[in-house]
Amino acid sequence: MLTTVSQICIGTIVCLLISASVAGNTLVCLAIYKNSKLRRVENLFLASLAVSDLLVAVLVMTFAGVNDVLGYWVFGPTLCSVWICVDIMCSTASILNLCAISLERYLHIKDPFQYTVMVTKKTVVSSIGALWIVSAVISVFPVSMGIHHSSIPKNPSSSCSCVMDLSPVYAVVSSILSFCLPCVVMVSIYSRLYLTSRRHYKTIALVCHPGDHKAPLTIGVLMGIFLVCWLPFFCANILVAFCKTCVSPGTFKVFTWLGYSNSMFNPIVYTVLNTDFRDFLIVLLLRNRSSQQKVNCARIRTLNFSFSNRAMVDDKSCGTVLDDKLTNEVHFCF
Repeated sequence: MLTTVSQICIGTIVCLLISASVAGNTLVCLAIYKNSKLRRVENLFLASLAVSDLLVAVLVMTFAGVNDVLGYWVFGPTLCSVWICVDIMCSTASILNLCAISLERYLHIKDPFQYTVMVTKKTVVSSIGALWIVSAVISVFPVSMGIHHSSIPKNPSSSCSCVMDLSPVYAVVSSILSFCLPCVVMVSIYSRLYLTSRRHYKTIALVCHPGDHKAPLTIGVLMGIFLVCWLPFFCANILVAFCKTCVSPGTFKVFTWLGYSNSMFNPIVYTVLNTDFRDFLIVLLLRNRSSQQKVNCARIRTLNFSFSNRAMVDDKSCGTVLDDKLTNEVHFCF
């Protein structure tokens, strides 16, 4: 059992991770919903990725956090199986969405002229539906049919947790479908994109800036974060299925949460590095600031009405700055 101090520390880290994941993926969904410029067909993959990561944060991380902080499962055997099923499905969907995004970007660069013909709303929606069906098949059927095994406590005072105790066959097959194949596809695609971008920027460097390697660096960040987050977990997942004592429970939990953290990094990597999303977030923050400034100006005008002989602000200037010059509004309103 963990000490009280350890529980508080772990609980704080878990809460921060969950909060950041929920906030980031909610902003992605909000941006795509609110901004017509972002409601492009290809961004449906980003929306699906955000939904899968949001489900990981809300339905998976929350219960995993309680389980790991308390040291035992308090929600009952049935919910244990449901939670493990949701964990496998949403995590797999997140990885498959990343794979689909890499394929979409590769098609866009390889053949821009055929891209609009190949990547239509119908094909994108069908692809998203297919990857969610595959994720459900990998998780729901094995768990419901008992092919997968889970270890659950017999009483609340037990030190056991709701953890996956996978058979070797299921561990290997599910790891191949959920991670290995998508990983091979993503590494192959991003490697080709990396080499292409390197050649592209070497050509530009002859007539432009010789140190401009932003695109290759971005591609490296994309794959680097993905592999760092998920590779340790799936390696340990297969190893534990064959050798229960080869990986300690504490180490396996760290690898598991490292994989969960990919749901926090995805909205940062796949949206903040996207100019359209970044511009929308900036505008959204400025609008919120503008709204608050308008409230403050309204309060000042009320004071001006009450103390008409002591004008505090030029209403016309304040209004003009709020509407047209957001960067200078504070100087006029306060």
